Amino acid sequence: MNLEAMMRVFYNRSIEETNRRMYIVQRILAEEELKIDDICDALFISRSAISRDIDWATAFLNSYDLSVQHVPGRGLVLSGNELHIRKAMTEVHCSQYHDFQQLYPYEPFNHLFYDDRQVYEDVRHAFLAILRNTCISIDDLAAKKIPTYMCLANNRIRQGRLIKLDESIINEITSTYDYQVAKQILSDPIIRSLLDFPEVEAINLARLILISRDIDMRSKGLCEIPLAYIMENDRIYKKIKKKALNRIGKSLLKAEFFRFFETDIKSVQLELYLRHRFDSTKEKTMINYIESDETLLSPIPIQMARIMIGYLQEEFNEEINDPTITSYAALFERILKKVTYPYMKRRIMVTATEGLVYGQHMKENLLRSYGKYIDNIDVYNLYEMRKVNFNDYDAMLHSGHLMYYVYPLKSVIFNELDYQNNQNVLFSELFKDGYDRTRITEIKKILNIYQNVRIDSIDMFMENLAFRYGSTDDDSNQIIRDYYDNRKIFDYYSNRQNSLLCLMRYEYTKKEFIHIFIPENTATYHEKLDVNYIIVASINPDNSVSSIKIDNHVLQYLTQVNDAVYRLVEDKDTVLEEMFDRIVERNFFDY
Repeated sequence: MNLEAMMRVFYNRSIEETNRRMYIVQRILAEEELKIDDICDALFISRSAISRDIDWATAFLNSYDLSVQHVPGRGLVLSGNELHIRKAMTEVHCSQYHDFQQLYPYEPFNHLFYDDRQVYEDVRHAFLAILRNTCISIDDLAAKKIPTYMCLANNRIRQGRLIKLDESIINEITSTYDYQVAKQILSDPIIRSLLDFPEVEAINLARLILISRDIDMRSKGLCEIPLAYIMENDRIYKKIKKKALNRIGKSLLKAEFFRFFETDIKSVQLELYLRHRFDSTKEKTMINYIESDETLLSPIPIQMARIMIGYLQEEFNEEINDPTITSYAALFERILKKVTYPYMKRRIMVTATEGLVYGQHMKENLLRSYGKYIDNIDVYNLYEMRKVNFNDYDAMLHSGHLMYYVYPLKSVIFNELDYQNNQNVLFSELFKDGYDRTRITEIKKILNIYQNVRIDSIDMFMENLAFRYGSTDDDSNQIIRDYYDNRKIFDYYSNRQNSLLCLMRYEYTKKEFIHIFIPENTATYHEKLDVNYIIVASINPDNSVSSIKIDNHVLQYLTQVNDAVYRLVEDKDTVLEEMFDRIVERNFFDY
């Protein structure tokens, strides 16, 4: 298994721990009774050392409404309805589809699905061949999970283990286009030769297809979804957005261009709405199929995702553990990239010893490449310089002769033959000065660093900070609730710099700050993760959208760039200025 595939499978989890937990869950699902000593013997580990893994396995299965009881004389015993058992089994089994060898394989679990993998391959190919000829799009993981479930269901039916669906769900599902597709799939000759499904399984297959839709409301995947679901999803979105308007990112949500992206957010939310309506959003995943580096998502898009998901949980009255939540942060990341920094366009004069024609070409090239950064640009020859009011310009561009440096105006060489160097010089000597530095000046005032802080327990330390920053006791208690609730959606920990970043609500603190705490001894998070420093910030949601973007980049540098925090300790103002220069330089060359 190559390194990239391992990153997708294990992400930032321990490989050993993940394999142990997979093994334990597989055995609980496969066996009627499971002695803990048998697990310890198989894994060569003590009862005390394995207790946390069993707790994790129990919590994982609890999220599927399954109960794991430790019964004296019998060991671990699983109970729950058949549909939930199948869902958990399918999730765990599909976690193996990465072409890697488990450290602790448990073949009896795999035999519950099929003895010959070719059966699965035949079912999957026939299933997808029919689905591709419909107007339905499902995500790639569902394209594996649904055929896996179909194979499992076939074996469970033969054992007399049948599912039940609520009458209300049956009535809704049988009226959908997805039900017609499910019936078509099950009537396929290849699938009929392999599977024998009663009507309730056809309805459930339709349910699985509906909750697995990959939806882009602007172009694809919305086909034949009942209008009532779309309208209800829209109502929920408007309600959530209204609540979010008093939180960080408010200026982004109110920006005119944000309306273009609302359809994308509604698309992702519709997927969650369908899962909530016909299934569950609280079920935990065994291993995420991560294609991109989630640690590169920046702080404020993550916080905005937390806010939207938090309000959506309130609306659903159900936890959301679905991997789709990462899509929210990725969407806000892309939306924030569209924000431009406040900029004072440059007033430029161009002159060249080569004459007006050459100067005019310099002007045209500048406008073509950098027109959005230029307010006005005029061409003069040397003879005309005596009549120029230099106060009307920010800089003079010329072809390199020393004589130009005698004039009372910033002098910048513009050598069109040296393209790469020319770009860098133009940015550093001319265009960089146009960026408004007001926000970085404000950040200098609100950013403080506290060294050698005693932190025995990070959670207790954060609770103490809540009472330090909360404007009232009620506000402090709400900050604490936010701290614990928000980390369930996106964890505060960044393994890139072994840091924690917690954004507190401005409405509870009534002030802006970015405070960095460096512990006297390395602190520990979740009993095993080292923490080098903790960043706690509160940002006014009424700030301009460009200020929010600058704040986001500063926080991103602090959590993702090596030694950024420790350099701040040495010279805060200089480092923040350099940080701002790097931020706007990237903005200049990226766009």
